Formats: sequence, C-alpha cells, structure tokens
Amino acid sequence: MAELKNDFSWSKSRDETLRQCPRKYYFQYYAFWGGWQRNADPRTREIYILKNLDTVPTWIGQKVHDCIDHSVQNLRWGQPGLDVERVVDITLKRMRQEYVSSWNGRYRQRPKSCGLFEHEYGTGRGEDDWRDAAEQVERCLKTFYGSAVFERLRELPRDAWLEAEEWAHFFLDGVKVWVKLDCAYRGDEGGVIIYDWKTGKRLTEDASLQLSCYALYASHRWDADPERVVAREYNLFHDDEREFPVNAADLDATTTYMRAAFDDMRLLLEDVENNVPLAEEQFVRTEDTGRCERCNFLRLCRPEMVDALAPAEEDEATPDADGKTQGGNP
Repeated sequence: MAELKNDFSWSKSRDETLRQCPRKYYFQYYAFWGGWQRNADPRTREIYILKNLDTVPTWIGQKVHDCIDHSVQNLRWGQPGLDVERVVDITLKRMRQEYVSSWNGRYRQRPKSCGLFEHEYGTGRGEDDWRDAAEQVERCLKTFYGSAVFERLRELPRDAWLEAEEWAHFFLDGVKVWVKLDCAYRGDEGGVIIYDWKTGKRLTEDASLQLSCYALYASHRWDADPERVVAREYNLFHDDEREFPVNAADLDATTTYMRAAFDDMRLLLEDVENNVPLAEEQFVRTEDTGRCERCNFLRLCRPEMVDALAPAEEDEATPDADGKTQGGNP
C-alpha cells in the first residue's frame, strides 16, 4: 500500500482558509496529519477529530449534494430515479441517525462519522436545529426535483455528460489545483455547461473565482475554449438560477491571483519541495475573534473562549437509536 503523502496543492477552500486565519490553515492542512493512526499523539488526534467537524449548514449542504449526485449518476447511466417523496424520506432518515450519532459524541471514537460543531461546543439548539435542518433539506430537494434544471438534465443524451461530483484537478505552473464540479455536460457546438448547486439561505454575491477555476479546468480537461464555458449557479433554497459569464480577462485575473496565492503558501513552508510547514507559532492567529467563535479548532487555539460561547438550552430528553424525539430532542 502506497504511503500517504501531504502534497503541496491549491483549492479555493484552502485559499479561503489561509485568508481567514493562518493558524486555522496550519491545523486544517498540516497539524492533523497522522491523527487517524492508532499511535497518534493525543494533540494530533484531537486536531484530526476537530478538523472533521461540520457545522449544521455545511452538513445540510453535503446531504443535499449527496442526494442530488445519486440521482444525477442514475440519469447519466439511463436508470430511473426514485419519486421525490421517497428521496426526501430516505435522506431525512439517514440524517436523523447521523444527528443522533453526533449528539451522542460518537465522532470522538470514529472521527469520520458525523460530528457537528454545534454539539462539540454546545452551541446547538437541539430540536430547533434538527427541525430547521430537515425543513431546509426537504425544501431544497423538492425544489431541485421540480425544477427546469432537473428536466434539462433528464433530457441529456448519455454522450453529453462529462462529470458530476468527482474530485479532479489540473496543473498550473506545476501546482495541483483541486476542483469538484457538481455537474458538467457538453452544450451546443462544443461548449461546456457547468452547474454549481447551492443550498444556503443567502444568495452568492460573487462566484467569479470559483467559476473561473472551473472554466480553467474545463479547458485543461476537455480542451474547451474557456470563453465557451457557461458557469451556472443554482440556489435550491431560493430556486434561483444565475449565469456567470467567463471571459479572457476573468481567466487572466484568476491565474494571476492563483500564482500569488501559491507564493503566499510557499512562504509558510520550511521545506518547499517536501511541503513541510514552519513551526506552529509562525502561523499567526486572526485578530477577528468573531471568526474564532465559529472555528473548529477553538478548543485548542483559544481555549479561554470556549466557556463564553452561548450554551445550548438544557433538554432532559434523550434521542433514541432511530432518531425519534423523546421529549424534544431530535
């Protein structure tokens, strides 16, 4: 079995993390390494556990994406999909089980299982969190399966499909750039259509960097003319579809930005060739403590702030194994 290696690479999410807080970047991409091993030291293990936490909104997005991906893959191979009510029912049952697992802290023994920030730090609202999550997921899924976008995908011939929910990459100046397209297919006259699903209650104001990265990937992966790549964002909560035009100036600006970002990342390395970071102290902490209150690594980085977080309301009831409420819990 090949040894895992922490290679130098770039992604939009990695770049955002560094811009938000270099110390968080250190924990998220370096300090956790090896934390999955049985003989990991306690601090590395703790970093690994905290790295794998999701917030409730992120978890909601993942569940909706997973469900849509399953249906899209069926469409790609000409297989019939399930009725939307059945899809929602299956998804919510799985989510209830995951929510209860997190509530009970099982992620501390199995870090790859569902672990929610709100449960780790006691900021959740118990029944209200679960109800809101269920309602948001149901709304997003019913919107998608009743949309013109879904009908468009259903009518695609099999040879038009290019990619869906697959981790992929291209290289820029020798640096691996990671992308994950929610859905991509060939449009008219050799163009490429890319969709990005959104589930948040806020509409995206600027998606230019992410969608320009997708256009660059399409040009590398399928030899597509970047200016003939159509990038669309579809917000399922609001049933809002937006098209973001990509032109040569956008792509030039994106590649310039990425090259500068590569340099910023390299400045934090002791050994660039082997991707070995500087000491933890060299990764400064953000001065915006509001960000700290929402950071997975708060317990390690600013432990004095943990007790000040708003505690969840006490609830004496305990959820059962099926996720059913007994007195108010999920």
